[in-house]
Formats: sequence, structure tokens, C-alpha cells
Amino acid sequence: MGADAHYYLAPLAAAVLLAGPVAMLFPGRKRTQTLVWCLTAQLALYIPLAPQAVFTATYGQEVPAGQTVLTPNESDREIGRLLVEEIRGASGPVLADDVGYVLAAGRQIQLQPFQYGWLARRGKLDTSSLTQRIRDGFFSLVVIRVPRADGIGGSDLPQQVNTAVEESCKLHREIGPYRLYVPQGGGK
Repeated sequence: MGADAHYYLAPLAAAVLLAGPVAMLFPGRKRTQTLVWCLTAQLALYIPLAPQAVFTATYGQEVPAGQTVLTPNESDREIGRLLVEEIRGASGPVLADDVGYVLAAGRQIQLQPFQYGWLARRGKLDTSSLTQRIRDGFFSLVVIRVPRADGIGGSDLPQQVNTAVEESCKLHREIGPYRLYVPQGGGK
């Protein structure tokens, strides 16, 4: 749902605002028909639909049902601290599912995982160049988020990329819901 479900709201609102001036261009009976259609469109804006969380649903940041606290606890802070230390210690480029930790470590973001994954899953982006870079050992550290036991969460990167990481890199460490991989030939 989200933004996809409400894509036409803005053009519909603009059409309603322009209805009066446009209707004046038509003579007699056509003017009446035009106004009726414009008023019908305006009434459609009042259809009682449940509101959708457009921003959060669009960018995959939905709050799980039943979750009432968004403040990180001590274990979340410790996971973040350890991830930032690992990313800071990497000698080369870092590919991470959560770019917030990359920024906190003062490193350059290589790509935005959600957008990249979204485009790849819809066939708009070829993953072969990224998977080849992973196989070539371009990234000194790759951080992949794994799904929880109930299946919620997980990597935003496409499955082909995650498979390339698992096949071409060795597991260096697990920190909370994250697996840290390094190239097969050596450490960070």
C-alpha cells in the first residue's frame, strides 16, 4: 500500500481546483456536464478510507504490530557501538545493510540498500556488477542483517547479492541481527 495506493490524490486535487476555470471554457450543456464530473471527483476525496503511512511504508520502515517503544535499549546501543567499531576498523570500502552505522563510523556509503534492492527486485537494475565486486574482494567488510526468528526484518539487498556474499566471503563475526563478512583471502 503506502504511496502506491494514493498516487493519484495530488493530480485529483489539482483537477478539482482547476474545474471551475476549465468549465467556463465550455458552452451551455457541456459546462454542466464538466462541473458534474469535477464535483464527483471532489466528492471522491471524501471517501472514508483508512489512512496509510506513506513515508514509512514506502521506505520499508514499518513499526511492527504491538511494538510500543521505539527507544533503543542498552543491548541495541551495544550492538550499534560494536558495529561502528568494526566498520571503523575496516581497511577498505564497506557494504552494509544499515547505512546509519556506516555514517556513524565516518565512512563513505557505497549504495543505499533499500533503493538498490527495490530496483533490482523489479528488474530495473542488474546486480551483476555488484556481485562481481563482492567476488573480487572489493569490499573489506560486508554487513548483512538477518531476519528474526519470526521472519521479520532481514536484508534489503537482493538475494543474488546476499548469495554472492555467503559464497565469496567468510563469516567474520555476528553482532545481534547482523553478520559481518570479510573477503576469503584475508581479514579486514
